Amino acid sequence: TAYSKPVKRSYLLHNLEHGGAVFSYKCGNASGTCASLANDTTNLANGLGASRVIVTPDPTQPSKYAIRTWRWAYRSDCLDQASAGRFLT
Repeated sequence: TAYSKPVKRSYLLHNLEHGGAVFSYKCGNASGTCASLANDTTNLANGLGASRVIVTPDPTQPSKYAIRTWRWAYRSDCLDQASAGRFLT
C-alpha cells in the first residue's frame, strides 16, 4: 500500500513484525518532486515483488530512499533496483 502522508511508526513496526517491508522516500517541499519520488519508490517496490509492503514519505530519514525490514535497513540517495533486490533477499 502506498501512502501520500507519513505513516505512524507504530503501524510501520507492526508491518515489520509480520515480515513486511517499508519503502520510504524523503522529499522537499515541491509537490512535483514528492509525486515523482512516490511513484519511483512504488514502482521499485512493485517491481521487486515484495509482500506486505508499505510505501510512505519519511521526512526524518537521512537519505533520499530507504527500505526497512525487521532489524535491517537499506539507505541510498539513488534508486538501484539491483542492490535493493539483493538487500531484500
